Amino acid sequence: MPAERRNGPETRQQIIDQFSELVAEHGFEVASVSMLATALGISKGTVVHHFPSKNLIMAEGHQQYMERRVREMYRVLERVPETELQLAAMMYTIIRAHRDDRPGTISFLREQSRFPFGGDVQAMRTLRNEFSSIMTGILRRGQIAGAFDFEDVTLTSFQIFGMCNYVWTWFRPHDPMSVEDVAAEFASNTLRGLSAGSGESRGRTVSELLAFFSDLAPALEPSYPRRPPSEDRQATRGL
Repeated sequence: MPAERRNGPETRQQIIDQFSELVAEHGFEVASVSMLATALGISKGTVVHHFPSKNLIMAEGHQQYMERRVREMYRVLERVPETELQLAAMMYTIIRAHRDDRPGTISFLREQSRFPFGGDVQAMRTLRNEFSSIMTGILRRGQIAGAFDFEDVTLTSFQIFGMCNYVWTWFRPHDPMSVEDVAAEFASNTLRGLSAGSGESRGRTVSELLAFFSDLAPALEPSYPRRPPSEDRQATRGL
């Protein structure tokens, strides 16, 4: 690989993406600079040139991951005016990331305790708070409008985040049940539970939500990375 590519932004991004894969597969303690350099076919010195410590690699990867999630939800909110559907959409985007942004999602969720130990801590906290505020904002608007009935907005948001985030422990991309199926079931159950209405008017059906998720496609982030770093390397070596 030419020197200008080793030291350029493309290699820096490959380091971030590949490290997310390694952390997702092995955990932060096991994932090492040596493993990373071998996986990318570069020297350890090149990795250290870009990131003096692996904490900094993970911190930047997590920050980019949260930027993708926040950016996606703002596009969704611009497109979807109803609070019920906004909540369903947010649940879908979180669960969809378990398939379409999988290394970043698993790395982010399994290593949250390490966030204070590297990178731009304030920027990361700001992003996490911003994402949380999107959820609480949806819930509050639904409560004010009389669509949702709950006591504590913070606890309710924690409940929904916990349900959606825990998917990483059991979902596999090749399972017969898709992320759309999971999100539609979760969202339908949640909306029924939160609904201030009664009878047939409560919530949304799974089939309604599946159709809604399909319509959301233009607002969603593309799969990330577009191809796994390992596939990029194989394609390069095959030229």
